[in-house]
Amino acid sequence: MPRVALIRGPYLRPNGVRPWQHLHNHSRYEVTAFNSQPARFDTSDVDMPVEQLMWPDGMIDGFGYEYILSRAIS
Repeated sequence: MPRVALIRGPYLRPNGVRPWQHLHNHSRYEVTAFNSQPARFDTSDVDMPVEQLMWPDGMIDGFGYEYILSRAIS
């Protein structure tokens, strides 16, 4: 069975993975999404495997803002 890794980090949103979810559930592909830990969005209703990866940006808060590193880069 072909396998696909969808690595989105803190940008894994339930609405953004719907095509991948469909592919996982209705084809021979096995799709696993990788989310950040701590997660920015609730992915509990995603109907495919979601794994957590350590993501330093969500662990560091600065100047009263969460995810300060990604805000500084963008």
